[in-house]
Parts: sequence; C-alpha cells; structure tokens
Amino acid sequence: MADGALGLVLESVLYVLVGSHWTAIRLLTVFWMMAPFIMFWFFPETARRELEEISAEEQLGLSQAT
Repeated sequence: MADGALGLVLESVLYVLVGSHWTAIRLLTVFWMMAPFIMFWFFPETARRELEEISAEEQLGLSQAT
C-alpha cells in the first residue's frame, strides 16, 4: 500500500518540476522499465548460498567470537 502512495507523491513532485502530468508519468514509467536492470546490476544473487556467506556482519568483520 505504501508503494502506491509513494508513486502518487513522486508523480506530484515531478508534476511540479515538469508542469505536465503526462511527462511526470512518462518519467516514472521509464524508471519502472529500468528497475529490473538496476536490480540485476546492483543486487547480488543469493540463491544456494549460506547465510554466513552473504551476511553483512561477516563482510564488515563485525562477527563476535564465541
């Protein structure tokens, strides 16, 4: 539900910037079409990997010895 409200807010902000609902929605659509590519490039695949292997704590050296 929050994502629908966020879309309306973004469209309203873009409308103020560009002065047209059509252009604001078109800009949102371009981002929507680019979203799968952004996910593919910037978020790693975690299937078939152990939790310890993908944990941010391990990568940052924050794990505690027990």
